Amino acid sequence: MEENNKELPQDAVITPETGIENAQAPAREEAEPCACEKKKKQKKPPNGCKKKLSKQLLATIISVSLVLLILCTVLISSLLRNRRPPELAEVRERFEALIEASAPVNQLLFGKGLPTYPRVYEDLRTFEVTYEEKAYTRYYFTIADAEYGTVIAYQYFVQIVEGDESEKSYSYYDILTKAPVSPLKDGPYRFAEKSTEARGDALFEKGGYYYYALPDYEEPEFIYEDADDKYYDYVRADSPYKLTDDIKAAAEAVYSAAYLQRLYDGLFIGVAFAEGEEGVLYARYRDYVDPEDDNVYLQQCNLVKGYDLPDRRYDYDTMVIAKGSNARYVKIEIESYIAGDEQARTVVTLAFALEGGEWFLDNPSY
Repeated sequence: MEENNKELPQDAVITPETGIENAQAPAREEAEPCACEKKKKQKKPPNGCKKKLSKQLLATIISVSLVLLILCTVLISSLLRNRRPPELAEVRERFEALIEASAPVNQLLFGKGLPTYPRVYEDLRTFEVTYEEKAYTRYYFTIADAEYGTVIAYQYFVQIVEGDESEKSYSYYDILTKAPVSPLKDGPYRFAEKSTEARGDALFEKGGYYYYALPDYEEPEFIYEDADDKYYDYVRADSPYKLTDDIKAAAEAVYSAAYLQRLYDGLFIGVAFAEGEEGVLYARYRDYVDPEDDNVYLQQCNLVKGYDLPDRRYDYDTMVIAKGSNARYVKIEIESYIAGDEQARTVVTLAFALEGGEWFLDNPSY
């Protein structure tokens, strides 16, 4: 038998059944991995890194969800607050003040408007009088008066000139009594009521008319000219409203801008709905610039008559906030009556709008 010269591993055991056991096979040289495999292995994160990224993603999702939940809660709360109307105690004082202040404003916007000067034209006519056998021409004009009907303003004196060209003197005498008068002091006109009724104390009679003295009649404060627009009367000088801006300021202190916007065209601009003069709604108020002196006068259209508004009163203790109100728009129901008839009550609904942090009436209170 030939002797095997191969060396066995030191830990190898030879048995008759199995031969060599526990023999370690000689190590094989492993091939060097290619560059592409290295890159692939580098991209593949270890299992621990995967778990870490998963936890971060989950935490991010939870955080975003919480933020969205908080935002939704705030938004819902805000919407609920905007829908909830204020408590009556919070707004009652302001609402009462607006209602009280609205009465004179309602007269400007819907009622009779402002006092104006009556239509008096110095349309002078002449009449003849005789004084000391000499004829004089005197002047008069008529006034349409609400109390007396037709009033005649007439020159009640004659002027007598005495002396020569170097020294003239002037005297004035009443055409009826012949007594001396002072027109520079007492005014150039006296006034008489023109009537068809015979009462026995007439100054004179002519053409079936009787003329009765009106010693306390006040001379017209304002005389219209022929060039003045026949549709616009001058507002009295003692009115607190001098310009249209004054009317707007009074209205805007009470009523909401949204409500007044629907009224302003008719009040201050005018509306044309058809051709011709009949298709025009004239502005109720306008600022008129006098071409002679550039002074500005407030005028009121005499075609717009306005409503005869009642003296409406409100029982503020009956005020309640009505359905349909929210944080920016409130409706109230309140008992109301006409002055002098307190028992005949009715429930009125008034609306208020919040603009610029302040409450304003949003419907008429007359």
